Amino acid sequence: MKFFTREWAEGLLTDDEAANRAKDYRAHLAAVFHNLPLAAQELASEISIHDGLIRRVEVNRSSGSVLLQLLCGDQQVGYFDLDLLYTGGDVASLDTETLARLSRDRRSEALYDELDRLDASTFEHRILFYPNGEVAITFRQLTISRKPRADRSLEFLGDPYAEVSHEGT
Repeated sequence: MKFFTREWAEGLLTDDEAANRAKDYRAHLAAVFHNLPLAAQELASEISIHDGLIRRVEVNRSSGSVLLQLLCGDQQVGYFDLDLLYTGGDVASLDTETLARLSRDRRSEALYDELDRLDASTFEHRILFYPNGEVAITFRQLTISRKPRADRSLEFLGDPYAEVSHEGT
């Protein structure tokens, strides 16, 4: 995380430092916003993943894709399943160990996220999790799917983390 660090999230910065981090991120996002893919613009401006629970993660090394499935929302806005499919990124640089640990820890919740432009066609989504851990997922394209849910209950069948090395498995 570049802006919403663990120190920021835990209130360890002065009030001015904390306010400046949020202000700096808003300025940074404004500067890169129109260069982000449309789905990333939607994620940055319309979707909150705060308190999102990991439903499932699938890393596909051969296609260079990461599927992050979250359960997001609250009583005020309602609950929804959010599927984020990142493609064209550098899966080799992904911290899969942390991502696997987070997906298997039922206490894990997304706290804050940041979107960034790394170069003309590569982007990064950084997510800070509770109680600890963060991930950075690079991508060229992002596909978003949302589906309403009745509540925040999660049922886990099997391992919520999967890593595949070729198409279809």
